[in-house]
Formats: sequence, structure tokens, C-alpha cells
Amino acid sequence: MPRKLPPPRLYKYQPFNAQSLANLKNASIWFSAPTAFNDPFDCALPIVDPARLTENDFQRALEYVKGRRTMTAELIAEMCPDGKPSQRFREVILKSIDSIYSARRKLQTTGRGVACFSAKPLDITMWSHYRGFCLEFDTSIEPFSKAFHVRYSETFPYVNPVDLLVEPDHDDSENELLVALVLTKAPCWNYEEEWRVMHMEPSTLFTYDYRALTGIYFGAAMPYAHKEILSLVLHGAPTTAYEVLQDDQGFALHAKVVTYQPFEYR
Repeated sequence: MPRKLPPPRLYKYQPFNAQSLANLKNASIWFSAPTAFNDPFDCALPIVDPARLTENDFQRALEYVKGRRTMTAELIAEMCPDGKPSQRFREVILKSIDSIYSARRKLQTTGRGVACFSAKPLDITMWSHYRGFCLEFDTSIEPFSKAFHVRYSETFPYVNPVDLLVEPDHDDSENELLVALVLTKAPCWNYEEEWRVMHMEPSTLFTYDYRALTGIYFGAAMPYAHKEILSLVLHGAPTTAYEVLQDDQGFALHAKVVTYQPFEYR
């Protein structure tokens, strides 16, 4: 399946605090380790079940071993005398799969950092979570251009363990383990329309090109002083400021471009 490209803009909701202000000033984004996420299912799904392996799966593993020559022809003949996987061969394969899966799972969940974004800036639920501001990024600029979309599923995805053995590891939308572990969430989260950017170093700040920050949205409940502080932090930056306003006809939000001037002391 071809990789789904991110929309022209992605958005990151932020609380208003000292750390978010420092990150904004330094044009930095925090990449969390997946194990630090609040959702207990996030990046922790039971996606591999060796009990579901079929005869065809073990036969595929045998053909792979023959092609890779990870076992000698004599050993293969001894373990599979009739050309079919024996119980001993199955045990060896299951042990290899367990080792490979453990290593790759550790890489996906503790060996990378993840930054989360939304495809929409005016979601009422998202604003109720953060009650701060929202940053708008241009996805034609790295690392935002490399964002992966999150899939939402009623059931746990399943990764055939033999695929982990016979297919090389890679970071793209065809990596079943990556999609299942890092890019799959429960449907209750689909209002986020989430996209994720990954970095091969967890729990770290990543500095982006300041030109990628095309907009900042001030929450509808944000005090004027906070809006002024944010404007001062971004003074001189090519970033458009928006004020989020509540609609007076229904449950909706809309935004308008605004300019805040520094307070004049007398």
C-alpha cells in the first residue's frame, strides 16, 4: 500500500507553561518514548501470536532458511528429513522469531521518540484537553513531511511472526510491526485525526526550521496576557497568529487572524 501523505498542515496542541514557551522560543519539539504515553494500549498491543502459525507459515520459514543458508544442508536434512518442517525445526524457528520480535519490539517502543500531531486545529475536544495554544506546521518541510498517519481499529492488528523472520526491518508504511505497534489506536481516539513523526532517539528535543511554523492559534479561553507573551516570543517570526473564537450559533469554533502589540509602560 502506498504511503499516505500528510495534509499540507499539521497541528500540535500545547498547554501554556514554561516548558512549552521555552520549546517555542527554541523552535523545538519534544519526542516522547512511546512507553510514556497515557493510553495503556498505545504502542503496547499483543500483536504476535505464534499459536496462529499454519503449516504454510512453517514451510515458508523453511524455504527462507534454505535460501539464507543460516543452517547447513546437513542440519536441514536432519531436522526436516522428508522436506517438511519437523517438531524440532518448529521449535528452532519459534525461538528465532521470539528473539527477533523482542528486539524489534524494543526498538519500536523504547528505541525511538514520537511526536504527535493532529490534522485539525479547531477541534473542541482537543482544546478542552490542552486549554493553551496550537501550533501549525508546514508539512513540505522535514521532519513534518515524514509524518505517518495513525490508524484506528476495533480489534488488535495481527502480525504474522514469520514475516518478522523473512522480511527486512524498515521504517515506512509497509512495515507491519511499525503500523501495528506505533500507528494503531482504538476508535475512541479517532477525533484526533492523529499523525506521528518519529526520531531515532527517545525523550529528546528536536529542533525544526523556524520557517516550518506557519501559524499559532490562541485558545478561546486564553487570557490576554498569555496571548501577548506568545506574540512576544514569536516577535519577528514568519508565523501568523490566529484567535480561536466560539461560534454564537452552535457548537463550533472558528479562527481569525490577529495582531497583538506589546504593552506600553508609562
